[in-house]
Amino acid sequence: MIIESLIRLGRPYVEGGQSADEVIRQISSIEDPTARNFWQHVFVIEADRTQSSTRIASHPMYAFGDFKTEGRKEVFAPDPGRTVSAPWMLPSGGNPLQPQGNYAVPVYPVYEKQWVKFASTDGGEAIRAFLRGRLQRTSGLRLDECEMEEIVRLLNASFAAARTSDSARQLGIVVLAVVEEDGFYHYSAQADQIWLARSAIRPDLWISPNLERIVDALWRAKADEGAEYGSRDGDYATCSVCGAAGEVVSSYSKSWPWLVATWTGPVSNELRRRGAKPQLVEGIALCSRCYGALTYGSKVFYRLKRDMPTWLTKEIFSPIDSAEGRRTRSRGSSPATISGSAFVLPVLQDVAADDYARERFTSNIDYMCQARTGRPHELHLRTLTGLEQVLPDELNDDLYRLDIFYYTVGQASSPTLRAVIEDVVPSVASTINDELDELRTVIAPLTRRLGLNTRGNDDFLRDRLTSLPSLLSRAYGSTYLWQTLSEVLHRQPLSLSRFVRASAYRMAELSHRLPDSSFDMRHEVLFFLVFREFVRRYNTDVAGKGEEAVRSWQELQEVLEDQPPDRLELETVEELGFAAGYLVRQFARQYWAATKVGREGKDFLKHRVMSFGSSLTPDLIAYKAISQFEEYAMRVNAHLPNALRQRAGIWLSSYLAMRGQVQRSRDSFMAAFWSGYWLNGAQTQPAEDSQPAAV
Repeated sequence: MIIESLIRLGRPYVEGGQSADEVIRQISSIEDPTARNFWQHVFVIEADRTQSSTRIASHPMYAFGDFKTEGRKEVFAPDPGRTVSAPWMLPSGGNPLQPQGNYAVPVYPVYEKQWVKFASTDGGEAIRAFLRGRLQRTSGLRLDECEMEEIVRLLNASFAAARTSDSARQLGIVVLAVVEEDGFYHYSAQADQIWLARSAIRPDLWISPNLERIVDALWRAKADEGAEYGSRDGDYATCSVCGAAGEVVSSYSKSWPWLVATWTGPVSNELRRRGAKPQLVEGIALCSRCYGALTYGSKVFYRLKRDMPTWLTKEIFSPIDSAEGRRTRSRGSSPATISGSAFVLPVLQDVAADDYARERFTSNIDYMCQARTGRPHELHLRTLTGLEQVLPDELNDDLYRLDIFYYTVGQASSPTLRAVIEDVVPSVASTINDELDELRTVIAPLTRRLGLNTRGNDDFLRDRLTSLPSLLSRAYGSTYLWQTLSEVLHRQPLSLSRFVRASAYRMAELSHRLPDSSFDMRHEVLFFLVFREFVRRYNTDVAGKGEEAVRSWQELQEVLEDQPPDRLELETVEELGFAAGYLVRQFARQYWAATKVGREGKDFLKHRVMSFGSSLTPDLIAYKAISQFEEYAMRVNAHLPNALRQRAGIWLSSYLAMRGQVQRSRDSFMAAFWSGYWLNGAQTQPAEDSQPAAV
């Protein structure tokens, strides 16, 4: 259950004995990157209730922070010493222009549409409605009519006078700083480390927040949110997670908007008339401790959020059986962004119970939230998960388990959960990551042999071929991606049949456009051989499954080029297909040279074997290509080396003996055929070959 995982993630924070300002930073939105532009325009209304009569004054528009350079951009960086004094929650669903949830303190975000209305000459009514709707949901403050009208007048004047830069969006914060005994704010003789503003009513004093009072209000507001969808108390009220008895509320929380109540069962007309809400507490009931942990865990979950790169998302949504479809998708518009969050949870140890363990765990989780590239010796999750995250060394231990959530956020911020992969053992993840990293030693000689390393995209190509989600989506298709990704991360063996079939289909499609499609063909061969090698290593070293011994392309190349023809032994269908491609390509070069007129010769496969657009088959290769080498050579007066003639004869004998196996494993034969064909030396490439292809 996701909620239970979030509670386990947040519990060490609840039990951590954090200072009041740390609690505010954790459970409010003041440090949310998507909220920082609001802090450019802060409207403070000061109300002094410390005297016999209330005095109210407006402040000039503040900027709680300054601009700084991030990369090539100038971004607004809020001042943490001031933002803590005015905590608020960023709406995470629904209409943000309407009052939502419960407000702990009278601090309210303002959006562009509201700003325009507030600044107009008749903006008083809009401001009045804005404040009344939110004050009804703010339990710690009440205003009488005189105070309300004065605040409305001052805010209307402040918004009308406000000036923003041309590039700044009209987003802001309204702070009602009511100074009173046991209130959210008090006066101090000097500015504390955390402060709101210098008093406009008493200029010799400063307005400072009562942090403990604000924290209590934050937790009370969160509990009231849960109670909106039901609460229980008494002998039969127990927490669904920890089993504690006492007052419990529903798991509904604005911090975790994935739990939505859009459907309700049949209710009486009377309850419907009253606007009765579904009683979610009957499904999941949480005590105050677990509800607080859910709040923390939800915040950490969103701080861990990373988006998959666009190229990987396109790869995931590309068709598996069509090379042309993959090319079209790679050049098309970006699909919906896939986001993900990955975090670790302890297996047995209760890190919340031990001060040192709790501190180390929370600091490492905070490091995961902040780090992108991390340090070289740490486990980088990008190749495993497609998410730019790092697993710190202290959490890269089998006393923990890694959980990964993938989702898409659609319209109105409604999420679609795509996959949940739980209980991944860190040592298994590290081993798989090492296997992926070692693939680079396979990719480098292959790209050189296939002539694919001269286009300035070597690193990009290797990143695609060592990304586990990219490999699996291309091999098995998006329909099976999440299932196979979970299987790999849980050490289950991989099957080759679907992958081989899809590769053979794409190669067959491309073969009809030869020689123009030679660049795409070589990319298909590269992927086929790299993924085939990954599966062999993974099944042997990680899944512990005995793999059929398959000689590498270098070993087969040595047998076909350097060893005497009479020592040619082909044991599997793949080896037979590879040798067929190798021999056909060798003869094709002789045929091209013999038919050369000017600078161009004839392509052997297109001219003699695949005539009239026919599809290439094992029998066609055997009986219309390899068995006819000598006859074709005589027709065009081509040189037929004796070694090639002998190897062709031995190959035909092997094919006749294995023909039944070949028919049952035709896709393996054809994929291996094209691998052998394109790995046998370079070939003159047409101009179209210079066009980049979908990798």
